[in-house]
Amino acid sequence: MDQQEQFKIISEARTLTSEVKQMQFKVNALKDALKSERAEQPPTPPVCIQVPPPSPPAITPTVKFNYWAAFLPSGISLLLILVPFMFIVFMASLIWIPIYYLVIYSEKRRKEADAIQNSPVYQQQYQALLQEQQRQQEVENQKYLTSKEVYESKTLPEFEAEKQRNIAEYEQRLSEATEKLAAAEKKLAKFWTSEAAAIIPREYRDWESIKTIKNVMQDNDVDIAEAIELIHIRDQAQNEPAPQPYYEPQGYEQPPQRRSSFVRDTASVAAGVVIGNSISDKRRRKEMEELERKRQDEADRRARAERHRRAVESQIEFDRVKKLNEERRRKGQPELPLPPREWY
Repeated sequence: MDQQEQFKIISEARTLTSEVKQMQFKVNALKDALKSERAEQPPTPPVCIQVPPPSPPAITPTVKFNYWAAFLPSGISLLLILVPFMFIVFMASLIWIPIYYLVIYSEKRRKEADAIQNSPVYQQQYQALLQEQQRQQEVENQKYLTSKEVYESKTLPEFEAEKQRNIAEYEQRLSEATEKLAAAEKKLAKFWTSEAAAIIPREYRDWESIKTIKNVMQDNDVDIAEAIELIHIRDQAQNEPAPQPYYEPQGYEQPPQRRSSFVRDTASVAAGVVIGNSISDKRRRKEMEELERKRQDEADRRARAERHRRAVESQIEFDRVKKLNEERRRKGQPELPLPPREWY
């Protein structure tokens, strides 16, 4: 079997394995979407707002602090400070100031505040505040009953109906994707049982290995066995440890070298020529190109995976905002702007 026929076989294997891989990814994505849709919670039910009770009207007593009554004894004793024993009287008069404030002045303010609080005018003002609070509470209760009726009769049933429709749609798409995946796996299994696929070793029948073999065959014009050998050589070169520097100990003297015979020198030169000719510059260049291509493929694969992840996340966010706008539209609220979607 020539190289062109083998390349057609490896291309067919690459197409079939890629189809299986794509369908597996699609099935997993639909399973995640179905799980997220089933876990979707209903809209928050309305809550009745409780109007806080009013604060009593402020009480402002009219009793004023009598500075003459508080400071007059101290002033008189201060003027007579030079009289014997008046210093003691002055110090005693200073105690009168807090006694006047705490006993006389404060008691007058308390009695006046109690009289204002028990007055009909104050009670009428407080009752007006209580009636206003009750009126506001009745308004809030009526709003709650209306919102509750709309929630139970329209919002919640529409949410459940839409949720069931989405679940049924995801289940149908998942069933179709599962059938396509089974058909692709069956087609791939049938391909592996054919005689043409026997040239591909079993340990190289995964998607990544088939892709690498195809790229090597396409770049180097080799068959499958030679492509696998090139891959082995490249992997060994990558995994081979770097040579460690050798340092001779101080004071070490090498033993005298024996002069090689003519036959041994000739054989060494011939072996070197044979080994050197076996590894051509073209093959080494192709190996380096293949290594660079593999790195580029890995970078492309990661970039595609990242783009697909962003596309899935943007679609989920778009669906979430879309459902939220439908709910806000039913409530008469302004809609939120739809987030941009990334396509893969």
